Amino acid sequence: MKYQNILFDIDNTLINSAGLIAKLLKDGADREGVEVPIEEYRKRIGQPGEVILREFGVKNWQNVLARYLIEFNENMNKLTYFVGIEQMLDIG
Repeated sequence: MKYQNILFDIDNTLINSAGLIAKLLKDGADREGVEVPIEEYRKRIGQPGEVILREFGVKNWQNVLARYLIEFNENMNKLTYFVGIEQMLDIG
């Protein structure tokens, strides 16, 4: 059987975005006076940002997420594929 289309979840499946997500959430929480090690953010990648920030006690999580969205879009060009993805998809 030959497939005509294949769908992928891009975020943290094809593109390695966990580091950027963790950094931006941590930076936002730090600005609000809530300092949690970046490793704790990385452990929670996959959960909604609101859940992560509220779990860490960030009271202004809405503001943090609003700025996060802007900063993520500004830094999207720094994201990279996981090793081997380009060859697998033959896009390199």
